[in-house]
Amino acid sequence: MPYLNVAINSKIWTIKRPGDLETYWDKMDDTIDEDHIPYWLEVWPAAKLLAELIVVNPARFQRKIGLELGCGLGLVSMVAAEAGAKLLAIDLEKEALSFARVNSQSNMVSNICFANMDWNRPALKAKSVDFILASDVLYERRFFAPIVNFCYQVLKPCGFIWLSNPERNVSKEGISYFIQQGWQVKQIGENKISVSSNSSKTLVKVWEITT
Repeated sequence: MPYLNVAINSKIWTIKRPGDLETYWDKMDDTIDEDHIPYWLEVWPAAKLLAELIVVNPARFQRKIGLELGCGLGLVSMVAAEAGAKLLAIDLEKEALSFARVNSQSNMVSNICFANMDWNRPALKAKSVDFILASDVLYERRFFAPIVNFCYQVLKPCGFIWLSNPERNVSKEGISYFIQQGWQVKQIGENKISVSSNSSKTLVKVWEITT
């Protein structure tokens, strides 16, 4: 089974997956729903930087209840859970959740529950989580309103969102959309990130968003 070894500070996380996106892309045809393109097959630079910031700020997460929006293979959720949080990791893709669950077990991380959920239809108690984590989810404008509405519904009034984005125009517009909807936004991290030694570096920024 293909896997990735991802270094987050001093720890190596082993991430199992069924294959890489490039290989799957060659197998896909024009009938695939754009909402089901398997971007979850990769660990993206935005997820890596978000995970690195969690590791160096464990007090923000200890004994808190959190949620990762679009968890993919589960790296960010695992790091937050190891920092001491209780995590609900959600994704639209059931296969992604299966691998995220396997990865949490093989990396010996507990305190994570997994749920198949569409951010257009949140199925959670209102104002129920202390924080929300999300990496590289603002890559289409049609996602802006559903994501903001989801966060508004499930985040406690004193809670926070940590959202990481690669440097792309549409993602900048997504941050601006949060501001337009009345959220407070501040940048808390920035770095050029590569997931592996043979991949190019991508400029990533991390934002803290609060009501």
